[in-house]
Amino acid sequence: MANLARTYRSKTHALPEALNEKTFNVSDSVEGTLIEAYDRGFISRLHSVMKKKRIPYEGTYLIIDIGHAHLVGIADYLLRHEVEPYFMIPGRANDRLKEALKYWKNSYEDAKRCSSTPKGFATLLDCHRDTGLGLNGEYNLLSPEKLMELGISRVFYANEGDGELEKPYGAYATEDVKNVIKDYEKSGLKFMQHGIFPSDFRRC
Repeated sequence: MANLARTYRSKTHALPEALNEKTFNVSDSVEGTLIEAYDRGFISRLHSVMKKKRIPYEGTYLIIDIGHAHLVGIADYLLRHEVEPYFMIPGRANDRLKEALKYWKNSYEDAKRCSSTPKGFATLLDCHRDTGLGLNGEYNLLSPEKLMELGISRVFYANEGDGELEKPYGAYATEDVKNVIKDYEKSGLKFMQHGIFPSDFRRC
């Protein structure tokens, strides 16, 4: 049994994070697997949206609100672009997450070892969470004031939508996230949003 929370926990602890012990304790018998088209598809889609929208990583706070298993590859990608990821998974998740944690472990440790002072930050949310928990207590996002203290001037929210997200924040955003985003908008932080569902797939 390996405690992978040590691998995926942040270095600077600048933002709240929650790595459920039962979820991040991964048995040696678990095989690290990747659903290539989806896991790498989300990474590719995020990359293309950031480039197309000309969103710099420096000074940006990303809220990535997608399925748990796809978050790990996104975290690896962000870390390599000097954005420090923070997992917010206080509850249990599907075993597919354990497989993804195992698959990306060595790559993530490599990226984390080489990482320096972050230029941006990201909170990684499981879109399959129980929305009744809300984003207070265990689910916790920083206030606009705290983000600005960290040098953040813009917030980019991405979820499993298919493209441009119409307010209020697309069909896949939950009420807990919407309420926090409204505070960010009111504060004067620049706010952007986009779906990053892999473009090669269509929903049923």
